[in-house]
Amino acid sequence: MAGTISIPERQLRALRDHALEWEPDESCAILYGGSRGGDVYVRGVFLADNADRSPGRFAIAGDQLIAAYGGAERAGMGVVGIFHSHPASEARPSETDLRFMEINPVTWVIYSGADGAFRAFVPDGGGAREVGVVVAPGGGGADPAAAADTAAAD
Repeated sequence: MAGTISIPERQLRALRDHALEWEPDESCAILYGGSRGGDVYVRGVFLADNADRSPGRFAIAGDQLIAAYGGAERAGMGVVGIFHSHPASEARPSETDLRFMEINPVTWVIYSGADGAFRAFVPDGGGAREVGVVVAPGGGGADPAAAADTAAAD
């Protein structure tokens, strides 16, 4: 599992903006890239709709999951993370997040609308272990399913 997750600054801004657009509901996205030496690096993001439209949970519709995974595959990358926001609370996994982390064992990045922090976690024996978020310069790779390097799911 990851020791850090490196996310380009431009993509962090896109994730934050996506979270702010979805308030008061949670936002969500799929992160793709690769790993090296136990660290994860993000090269593309797929901004998804929260099918639940809820301030306390999120779900990504099947067609959007297929599009996100297909985009990663076409770009020769893997899905390395799941992003979502907690609009009014701190960026740490909820009990629901912990359950889903076990069946989606990638790095989970959470943005807090309460304090603007990004934090990342990996599943760890029914709980979660925090890993560092490294802000990488630049914008990373383009999402091949979109015209820009972040794909908005409209």
